[in-house]
Amino acid sequence: MAQRRLPIDRLWHLENSDRGFTELEPSQRAATCGSNDIAEDVPHPWPGLLLDTAKDPMLWLFAAAYQKRV
Repeated sequence: MAQRRLPIDRLWHLENSDRGFTELEPSQRAATCGSNDIAEDVPHPWPGLLLDTAKDPMLWLFAAAYQKRV
């Protein structure tokens, strides 16, 4: 699953509390930061996947090593 990193300047509102949220805090945070939805992976079309794979230098190293062996 892809992960998104939260910039440090957006962490100011995360306060540690032993008592939990107040009644208004969840709606205030949702209004400020947005909904707490899980980001879904974007499907990769075949041409893009093939292009990304061709950019991998390890693939070319393995191909060169295989050609040298044969």
